[in-house]
Formats: sequence, structure tokens, C-alpha cells
Amino acid sequence: MAPIQLSENYRIEKDQYSWILVFSETREKKNKKTSKLRPFVFEDRWFYPDIKQLLRKYVDLDTKQCNSIDEIIKKLEFISTKIDSLSNTIFKK
Repeated sequence: MAPIQLSENYRIEKDQYSWILVFSETREKKNKKTSKLRPFVFEDRWFYPDIKQLLRKYVDLDTKQCNSIDEIIKKLEFISTKIDSLSNTIFKK
């Protein structure tokens, strides 16, 4: 199964045992010898037995950065639209 992109930083992957929520982001790391910054891709993964738990975690993580009710509402609308669009992928009705 090809990964499903939820947002710029989050995607869903599937292995034979679990659903995987993957966060990836380009960050910079300082080289200890030269003191120059160089980019690298940071990834974090959460494993779930079902997609419902994965989506709950995604909503929780993606709304943490919101600073106001308006931001939360906009974020939840975006997430809801994205989840609805998943029905046209591997979750065909």
C-alpha cells in the first residue's frame, strides 16, 4: 500500500501488522567539527492496530499547535475534509 499523505508533515503507512502514523520534517543539525548547519529529515512513528486510533492521534497531534479556538476550528475542518477524502482511496465504501 502506498503512503497516504494527510498533511505536509503527516502520512499514513501500512505494514502487515499495523497502521503507522508518520511525522516527518526537515530540520537542521549543527556539525560538531565545522559548526555548519546541515539539513536532515526527522521522523517519528506511532503504531496502531486500527485506523480509528491512528486518526485520533493525528487529530490530537495536529491540533496541539493551535493557539486559538478559530485555529482549532479551521484545523478540524481541514482534518475532517481530509478524512472524508480517504473514502476514495483504500477505504472504498
